[in-house]
Amino acid sequence: MGGFADFIDAVNERTGRVVSWLALAIVLVQFAVVVGRYVFGVGSVMAQESIVYMHGLLFMLASAYTLKANGHVRVDIFYGSASPRRKALVDFCGALFLLLPVVAMIYLLSTDYVARSWAIFEGSKETSGIQGIFLLKLAIPVFALQMYAQGTAMLSRTAAVLWGPANGDGAARFAQIAVFLVFAVPLGLLAAQEIWTVVSGLAVLDDPQARVRPGQLLLAGIIAAIAAGLVSGALVAARRPSPAP
Repeated sequence: MGGFADFIDAVNERTGRVVSWLALAIVLVQFAVVVGRYVFGVGSVMAQESIVYMHGLLFMLASAYTLKANGHVRVDIFYGSASPRRKALVDFCGALFLLLPVVAMIYLLSTDYVARSWAIFEGSKETSGIQGIFLLKLAIPVFALQMYAQGTAMLSRTAAVLWGPANGDGAARFAQIAVFLVFAVPLGLLAAQEIWTVVSGLAVLDDPQARVRPGQLLLAGIIAAIAAGLVSGALVAARRPSPAP
C-alpha cells in the first residue's frame, strides 16, 4: 500500500510546488500596485483583486503539501521528545478523529455555497474587477479533497509504523487495507454523487424552473473528475508493489 501514499504525496507535492510561485507573484504585483498608485498616480482594481485571488489560492491549494512536509504549526509538550511509535499514534489519532472529519465537513458545507456561485458565474462587484469569484470559491472543495487525501496517506504511513512487520504481515496488511478503504469509499461515493448530479441535471436543463444550472453542472463535473482521478490513481498505485528498501 506504500504506492497509494506515494501517489497522494506526489500529487500534493507537485501542486504545492507550482502554487508556491504565487508567493513571488503576490510580492511583484503588490510592488507594482504601490509604485503605480503613489509614483505614477494610476491604479488597477483587477491588479488589486488578483492579490486576493493569489493569496487565497496559495493558502488553500498548498495546505496539503504543507501537511505532507509536516510544516503546519504544532503546539505540543510531549510530541517532540516522544518515540517514533508514539508520534505515529498521535498522528494516526489526530488524522482519523480530527483532520478527516473536519475537512469532510468543510466539503459538505461548502458545496451548496460554491454551487450557487457557479450557477450565476459570480464575478467581482467592480466592473473593472476580475469576473471569476466562482473560480476562486472552487478552491474550497478542492482544498478539502486534497487534505482528505493527504490525511489518508498519513494514516497509511502511521499504520505501517503501528502495525508493521513486527506485528505480523497479516496485521500490517489488514491495517493498510482498512486505511485505504477510509480513502477510497468516501471519495468513490463522492465521485458517483457528482456524476449523478451531472446526469440528472442534464435531464432538466431545458426546464426554466430547474434548480440545476449549467454552471452547477460544470462544477459537479470538475469535482467528479478530481475525485474519480484521485480514486483511480490511488487504486493503480495501491496495486503497484512498493520498492524494496
